Amino acid sequence: MFLPDAITAFEADGSTYLISANEGDAREYLYDVNGEEELSFTDEARVKDLTLDPDKFPFADLLQSSEQLGRLKTSLVDGDTDGDGDHDEIYSFGTRSFTIWDPTNGSVVWDSKNAFEQILAQRYPDNFNATNDENNFDDRSDDKGPEPEGVVTGVVNGRTYAFVGLERVGGIVSYDITDPTNPTFANYINTRDFSGNPEEGTSGDLAPEGLAFIPSIQSPTNKALLVVTFEVSGSVSIFELGQPAVNVEESTQESIALQVYPNPSNTDVTFRLNNTEVAELTIYNPMGSIIHNHQFNGSTTLGQDILNTAGVHFYQLSNQGKVTTGKFVITK
Repeated sequence: MFLPDAITAFEADGSTYLISANEGDAREYLYDVNGEEELSFTDEARVKDLTLDPDKFPFADLLQSSEQLGRLKTSLVDGDTDGDGDHDEIYSFGTRSFTIWDPTNGSVVWDSKNAFEQILAQRYPDNFNATNDENNFDDRSDDKGPEPEGVVTGVVNGRTYAFVGLERVGGIVSYDITDPTNPTFANYINTRDFSGNPEEGTSGDLAPEGLAFIPSIQSPTNKALLVVTFEVSGSVSIFELGQPAVNVEESTQESIALQVYPNPSNTDVTFRLNNTEVAELTIYNPMGSIIHNHQFNGSTTLGQDILNTAGVHFYQLSNQGKVTTGKFVITK
């Protein structure tokens, strides 16, 4: 079962897609009895403890051994398709992947499958599928693996990326999703120190929980930023991504005599200069994606066909050897 912890949206070639980070999570309900917690409901059991239908699982003894699927945590609620009290199908929690969806029909456009664990096996063979507060090898394979927790998207130097946090083993995986039907692995960064002791706070960043992307046009460093909060270590890390949006060495401190109006606007926005020299205008949407670029002389007006998204938009304008940036608000 996918059971995503986080879902976000992005646009590509005029279409909207959803991304889910498929952590998986079982249900367990407790109640208080004279100050003691009692379990009232759980939908979790290991495969070795399920009653499997003998016709659907003729090799159940082998399948339920610890060397096979015996220790895998699965659902007690789902799987009895004929209502006779045994399991005809086995459902585990989470897919250990991230998925791109077509929201118009709910179909899967692309899924990373077992790529995360393949990457972990290559990068951290001695700490594969460790949990977030111990350094033990293969501690989470019988549960939900690395647990894809959070996901955000952002545009870096004209390419759209997905950033997925792995809650258990740690680190951020990035994929180029400019073509949603054919994403490619970009990078894996883990600021956890496996030589440290999680209990003593010497293991660096543990358990990425929340992620936020800051476009380069909004960034104080002029580079795109990824901000990550870590649940177990209680830390925050900020990562710089890509190249600066504007080459500061080529820009000037002199301002361009430019009017941008109305601001805010719910219809059109006009850019007017005090000269008729050729100007180049680039517009970014609230996610930092370039949505428009063209040259004009004197003035130009952008309509709702371009500014069709509410929120803060950003612009970069080059004119007479000078570069300036700014923002305007579209209300809907």
